[in-house]
Amino acid sequence: MSSAANILTAPMLPCPQFAPKLPSQQPQRSSSPQRKPTLSQGRALETLGHAIEYLVDSRLYETWDSPADAEAVHTLMACSRAVFADCEEVMGWQHRLQRTLMRRLHSAPSPTR
Repeated sequence: MSSAANILTAPMLPCPQFAPKLPSQQPQRSSSPQRKPTLSQGRALETLGHAIEYLVDSRLYETWDSPADAEAVHTLMACSRAVFADCEEVMGWQHRLQRTLMRRLHSAPSPTR
């Protein structure tokens, strides 16, 4: 039997730390502006993504014996979120128009009689 066949027939072990959440468990997201990373931010996000993928894939068929394994993945994910949050926001014309209208409505003087 080939090594590929061994991998395909190997039992999948659960990894509760990274199990997908059910739709009822996921928070509702508002339509937030997209972000445009710089070249260095893009490389950092790519490198962090590869590191997370490597750690998760290397433990795919093993049990997560040490909490340090999961902590390392969570630390890398937090770093990735921090880099992404620092990226410049790019707003579409609809979002810019909505923001402008909301500002004007809130700053408009109230009618006096």
